[in-house]
Amino acid sequence: MTATLVPMIPGNYSDHVSKVRWDNATAQPQLNGQRCFVYCQDDVVKIVTTAGIEIKSVQHINASLIHAFKKMPEIILDGFLVNPAVKEATFKKYLKQKNKNNADVKFLICDQVASTPFMARFKTLEYFAAGPVSCVETVKIRNREDLGFYQSRCLSFGHDGMCLRHSADGYKHGQAACLLTVNTAKYKDFQVNDLKPGTGDFAGLGVIICETPDGDEFEVVCPAKLMRIEDLFQRFKTKRPKKLVIAYFDYTLGADCVPRFPVAVKFQ
Repeated sequence: MTATLVPMIPGNYSDHVSKVRWDNATAQPQLNGQRCFVYCQDDVVKIVTTAGIEIKSVQHINASLIHAFKKMPEIILDGFLVNPAVKEATFKKYLKQKNKNNADVKFLICDQVASTPFMARFKTLEYFAAGPVSCVETVKIRNREDLGFYQSRCLSFGHDGMCLRHSADGYKHGQAACLLTVNTAKYKDFQVNDLKPGTGDFAGLGVIICETPDGDEFEVVCPAKLMRIEDLFQRFKTKRPKKLVIAYFDYTLGADCVPRFPVAVKFQ
């Protein structure tokens, strides 16, 4: 493969919201890390950045993928090399050389370069998932309610936001209106009243009880990257915070008007 591949770049959700096709919409977390293409050339797995620079420092990723590529050598994967334990700037520096931290690098597959509809493309990708390689979480989005909840979930688990796919189009090189970045959170501080452990999708995270200026209570998920649940409960035992800045998307309707899908950002 000699030509440099051009990645599909998401458009902005707010610019295309009126055109979203909810009957064919899926979402993935917005990932940080090194975006790259992975393909097989002359029976050798190649990992190449979107700028066309080959990465040779994560051979455990190459080795994990070679078996699948022998079965499907025409596939071109689009995804991210990630290592959450290392800061992003340092991580990309490590990738340029052999480094002991690179043994912990994982590859998250988001898509493949093909003309088939996204869900058909994604089903094929599961064949490549093994060891340090996995498919990124991909969920069905039926409406704006689902969108708001999943955006909140992504924020709670440390992602900057989410990407929304809403058509059956094939892979588009460059700017693509069928792939949208959703980053619409608003920020405001609220009074803190209490704390409890999260359940369901938010098990293992703290849930803070806050109050609006009108006296209505609501629950706020506290991401682990802000504070681990053990440290959070310890802090509430020693000195309960008075104010919490939260990210939210809009307010609920009805008598108790509170933020919908709120996520803790920082303590005041």
